Amino acid sequence: MAEGRPPGFRRILVALDASPHSFAALEAAAEMAAGLEAELFGLFVEDINLLRLAELPFAQEVSPLHAGMRRELDRPTMERALRVAARRAREAMAAVIGRRPVRWSFRVARGRVVTELLSAAVEADVLALGKAGADFAARLGLGSTALSVLRNAPCAVLLLSRGVRLRPPVVVVVGNGAASPRAVEAGAALASACGQDLVVLIRGTDTAVANRLRTQLAEMLEPFALAVTYRQISGTGAGGIIRAVAEAHAGALVMDLESPALGEAGFKTLMETVDCPVLLARGVTGGARAH
Repeated sequence: MAEGRPPGFRRILVALDASPHSFAALEAAAEMAAGLEAELFGLFVEDINLLRLAELPFAQEVSPLHAGMRRELDRPTMERALRVAARRAREAMAAVIGRRPVRWSFRVARGRVVTELLSAAVEADVLALGKAGADFAARLGLGSTALSVLRNAPCAVLLLSRGVRLRPPVVVVVGNGAASPRAVEAGAALASACGQDLVVLIRGTDTAVANRLRTQLAEMLEPFALAVTYRQISGTGAGGIIRAVAEAHAGALVMDLESPALGEAGFKTLMETVDCPVLLARGVTGGARAH
């Protein structure tokens, strides 16, 4: 096992739809897979809802390049478009993986995007997807539906935007008095994959408890051999986290998916404001608690 790689980080799923944002997720996922010696598998979903829409008698396609230009849209046309998009996605994946020693596979599924994505995620430890544009997250919107999908994902979720790549430092957010071992492990693994700098933000105002937690975290992180910086932040909501992440010049943000700061409003605020990749760790039961 590679140094700094937690036992569970063996398979990374990347959601592809031939959009620039999904290709950004692909680049980051491939980088992460290479750093962790993990397997990468891509999924392209032929959206059954689009195919059904194309069967409607009034369905038309409006060209984004030529204002007002319309053409009739039918199922065969939509199927051809989806096949072309799937081929481009696979070619992009092959090109990205060609620059890295990563084991990979690619699959096309047909069905509801969310259903197929969650089904494939059962076999993954990390799900990487774009968070804007014509990708899965944008189809859902960053509202209650997207939040529900992310909360139902059976693995960690890595959200990325076009033009933004993984870079150090990796910032992990923990609570004052309770740290998610999975989030800390995920942050350490990510830091090992894209640099050696890790910043741990401890939320809360109780300095004594924060110091005890820092001691526990230092023991937890010792095997990873990282350059770790600890900072205590007083803000417990999304706003405080956003300010601290900006001050740390974060290259990636890691949080527990069950964090109280990731309620519906907090999650939406974070996703709309933080411009670095966000890894939401999952699979946490309990936590390392300071006494």
